Order: sequence, then structure tokens, then C-alpha cells
Amino acid sequence: MKWSRLKRAPYDRRLFFHRRGSGLEIVDLKSAEMESLFSAVSRLHMQEIRHGALPLFGEKFLTRLYCELSKADRTVVLGAVGDGKLAGYVAGCADIARSYASVFKNAAIPL
Repeated sequence: MKWSRLKRAPYDRRLFFHRRGSGLEIVDLKSAEMESLFSAVSRLHMQEIRHGALPLFGEKFLTRLYCELSKADRTVVLGAVGDGKLAGYVAGCADIARSYASVFKNAAIPL
């Protein structure tokens, strides 16, 4: 099983890393056209990550949280997308305190 190389096109924020024939692409959800996928991210989070406090706040909160996290510095939210549908996601950051401070500074009232 050989994986294709990671390629990043300079004109968009899409990351292509897929197995041949899988039909999935890894996409940086920071770009504007990906905002519709954040509700799918929040639904997947609520279905699969049942422990912790975040699912208790509901889908609308999680949707906004992931959207704002994707905009924070040194933070990324990637989605595995196939046929326009989200198959999975991963979120990560280099500094969790700074990432959440950025989220709450920029979106505390709407959350």
C-alpha cells in the first residue's frame, strides 16, 4: 500500500493526500468554501466523542467552535471529504491555551 505524496496547491488551501482509488481528499477547512462542512464536523463529534463537556453544549456551539478554531493561529482543522461529504476530521494546535484564547476573544458573545 503506497500513499501518494502530500501536495499543497498555492492557489487554494486544499491538501491532497489519498490512497489511489479511495475517492477521499484531505482538505484544510480554513478556507471559506469549507464552512458548510463545520456542521458535519460537529455532528460527527457528537456521535463519536461522547465523553467530556463539549457535546453537552450542543451542535450549534460545536459548529461555531470548530469554525473559530480553524481561523486561530497555529491551529488546523482538516477534513476527509469524498463526494462532497465529510468522512472524518482531525483538529490540532501548537498551543492550546493560545488557540482557545483566540476563539473566546473573537467569538465569545456569539458562542
